[in-house]
Amino acid sequence: MSLIRLMNHDTQHVTSQIVGATMSGDGNFSSEELTVELAHIDGGSEGVLLLFRKAVEAYAADRYLRAIYWHVYALTCAKRNPRLQRFLRKRAFTEVDHEKHRPIFALSTSGI
Repeated sequence: MSLIRLMNHDTQHVTSQIVGATMSGDGNFSSEELTVELAHIDGGSEGVLLLFRKAVEAYAADRYLRAIYWHVYALTCAKRNPRLQRFLRKRAFTEVDHEKHRPIFALSTSGI
């Protein structure tokens, strides 16, 4: 999971290929929290997100982080994927108004 390995600093922008999918995003760290912002997911998005989520949760648990905040910009991208949007809703992501990126899908995970 090169996307996770590369997110070692306070803020890190990464583009990575995972199982044939391309993902682009940022990881923002504090001493106890991780914010994962996914700006672009192309190819195999649903399965890759499940795999990526499990890997990020394991990464956070290994570092004793208390929360992960997920921001997925699937509502404002140029080529919207309705299947990805349904997938996110089924997994408890909710639509919220982000101050900078307008509507996004968000999920907070705590007590990792």
